[in-house]
Amino acid sequence: MNTKRCFTLLAGLLLPAGCAPAAVNPHVAYTVSIPYAGPMVFDGTYMWVASFDLITAVNPATGAIVASQSILGTQFIAYDAPTGTLWLEGGSQNVQINKVNAQQVIANPGGAPVDSIAFGGSLPTGLALDSSPSGRNVWAAAGAVLTIVDMGTLKVINAISTPDGFAITQINEAPSLAGMMVSTSGFVGTQSVENVWFYGPAGAWTWESPYPQLDLSPGAWDGPMNAQFWGEAGDGALYKYVFPRLGENGEVVQYTLILTDATDEDALHIGGISGVAVDARSALLLVARQEVDVPNQVYFVSANYGPGAHEVPGVTVPGAELTAFGGGLAWASSPGSAGGVTAMTY
Repeated sequence: MNTKRCFTLLAGLLLPAGCAPAAVNPHVAYTVSIPYAGPMVFDGTYMWVASFDLITAVNPATGAIVASQSILGTQFIAYDAPTGTLWLEGGSQNVQINKVNAQQVIANPGGAPVDSIAFGGSLPTGLALDSSPSGRNVWAAAGAVLTIVDMGTLKVINAISTPDGFAITQINEAPSLAGMMVSTSGFVGTQSVENVWFYGPAGAWTWESPYPQLDLSPGAWDGPMNAQFWGEAGDGALYKYVFPRLGENGEVVQYTLILTDATDEDALHIGGISGVAVDARSALLLVARQEVDVPNQVYFVSANYGPGAHEVPGVTVPGAELTAFGGGLAWASSPGSAGGVTAMTY
């Protein structure tokens, strides 16, 4: 049996706290069939699901598909609330960014106007928005290059190569630090190497993770905790990087969390994490992980947890790979021709 260890972060110190989220009791609410379901984003009303060449809006209250539109090469998705714009990145050979107004898709499914910009010759690997008033840029990752595109004009305003020359695997906005979290992956000899970088407000790479990690899953930034979460795609460890506040001095600290399912004591710590999402309001993480004894598990993890082993509530969602929060529900998407999205209460 694993030991529960619960902490909270106060003034940069780890202090004992209650073992949240003890009250979490997740259940599957419904499943919506969307073949090849992938990344998801909530626009405040609808959950949008990207599935290769299609975007689909789902009503969280009913589970009904409200609208869909074909937009070629949709592999990553982000939502800009001030303008109501869905941003999409994809491409099988050349990278392309598409923008479309979410409400126009709802009002005119299949006919909403789409603006696009094509660039680069590498496969797309991630998309993030700099949503600060001074930024208003789209950051698109492909190969070892981050391309920064102005939201309004769709003009490329900068292109940044990774310091290690390795391909970018993902990117997250870290708004409370006024920068971007980026991970890269490559090989040195026969060893897979995963690096974590922070691209700061001054336009320079200001931090490199000194901690060893292998292949990282998609991750998420938690603003209130000032922390970045990533899962290990290999052995299923969950990493938590806690940063000092903007303008404060201090070291970045990495915590390693080992998860087991409180509702299934036989669920071994085996299998890689494929998706992490953060709900800052409830201080919860949503983690999808592959395991041996069940097809897939989706875990509900307290963002307050410190290093150590933790029993966490979970639910089985066959095929689950990516996760999201929205509309008062937790979500997991499952790829493949028989795939879809699963909504969970918690």
